[in-house]
Amino acid sequence: MNSLDITPFWLTLELSFWTTLILLFLGIPLAYFLAYSRSRYTSLVEALVSLPLVLPPTVLGFYLLLALNKEGFIGALWYRLFGKQLVFHFEGILIASVIYSLPMMVHPLTAGFRSVPKNLIEASYTLGKSKWETLIKVILPNTKASVLTGIVLSFAHTLGEFGVVLM
Repeated sequence: MNSLDITPFWLTLELSFWTTLILLFLGIPLAYFLAYSRSRYTSLVEALVSLPLVLPPTVLGFYLLLALNKEGFIGALWYRLFGKQLVFHFEGILIASVIYSLPMMVHPLTAGFRSVPKNLIEASYTLGKSKWETLIKVILPNTKASVLTGIVLSFAHTLGEFGVVLM
């Protein structure tokens, strides 16, 4: 390998970019659910989102390796749909990175959503706005710092991950 070969660097940046983008689109509805839902499943979802924080990266990587290989449920489904393995391909690393960095996006967003004053949200509903319009026009503008924090944490976390990608 040439000492000036920067392919791994670009691959890491590409992985970090796509992971962060996917997490942004997954994290906002998930954080909204966790912040405003009164479902009995909220605690379970919150625990599942936090799971990558307590599992060592190599353990999480090993379990993902089992799930994403051709004999695993996700890997078998992917292989049937696309005729391609997930393990040791960019798509598999992307899925693993999204799962591994999920708490880095969801936790700041959830905290930010919970910090929006309820009277602003209720005023939006009173003025006839839907939940979607309230999210876009009231909640997200009031949580710009939390969104930016989630983006930076997710990108940096993916940039520095090693154990999950190694497996």
